Amino acid sequence: MTDYTNRLNLPQYIYQWLCSDSYDHDHDPYTISATTLMKPTRATLLTLRYADRLQQDVSDLIASRVGGAIHDSIEKVDTPGVLKEIRAERTVSLGSVTYKVTGKFDIMEIEQDETHTLRDIKTTSVWSYILGGKDDTYEKQLSIYRWLNSVDREVNDIGYIDFFFTDWQGTKARTDRNYPQHRIHTGYKIQLMSLEDTEKYIVERLEAIEADRNKADDNLTPCTPEELWAENEKYAVYKNGGKRATRVLDSLAEAEKYKRVKRISGFIKKREAKVRRYNYCSCLEWCNQGQGYLKKGLLA
Repeated sequence: MTDYTNRLNLPQYIYQWLCSDSYDHDHDPYTISATTLMKPTRATLLTLRYADRLQQDVSDLIASRVGGAIHDSIEKVDTPGVLKEIRAERTVSLGSVTYKVTGKFDIMEIEQDETHTLRDIKTTSVWSYILGGKDDTYEKQLSIYRWLNSVDREVNDIGYIDFFFTDWQGTKARTDRNYPQHRIHTGYKIQLMSLEDTEKYIVERLEAIEADRNKADDNLTPCTPEELWAENEKYAVYKNGGKRATRVLDSLAEAEKYKRVKRISGFIKKREAKVRRYNYCSCLEWCNQGQGYLKKGLLA
């Protein structure tokens, strides 16, 4: 069980609200949720191993709890032709081991032809939406929900994301046509994976977990740059004797060209890619890979 701290000394009623967790957790090591399945293998196993020693400050949970509050309030409203927050499960056998895969979708609309369409609610910042880059995550998540529910229902291969923006500003919407024009943006279309490809992906993820299950912490499969949300490496151009870069570019070729065109007498220094995932990983303390990035100053 996570130990919650309160470094901002928030009032007790807010602290208790942030500590509360209505999610129906299953602590069986062979039960894997759709969202856990998508996490790096190393993070999944370290979380299982140190579940009773995890610590988190409640201030880090504000965004999650606000999103949960929106989900909860939508779920309470009776909407004809709509299924909400239903948990499904299926088993997957890997030799002598059987895993249970579970997942709870947000919304499933019943169409006129009796097929079903998945929708997922995302409470996020405007800039997260504008920058994008999460379509692959949305695709996998909704595809797993489709696979879980495909035994009992015919679920369409197109899903939708409905965005609720937490930091939307009307003044920016009026002056910038590229800025979301409303506080809510619905119907962002996601093409889902086929049921066969989804099952293949699920089996591969479970096989990766099973292969690492009995390895020592330090020998767990390292997280990939993609899993760590690594930024691109950069190349900084310095003048001789200069303490600050005159320009930072995306490639060595660009840096060399800039240095040559500007006739700079100096040198080029490579800046290693920084990673962002450890800002949201509760296992950094026990992860030798993460500690390595920390010691090198590469946590974004």
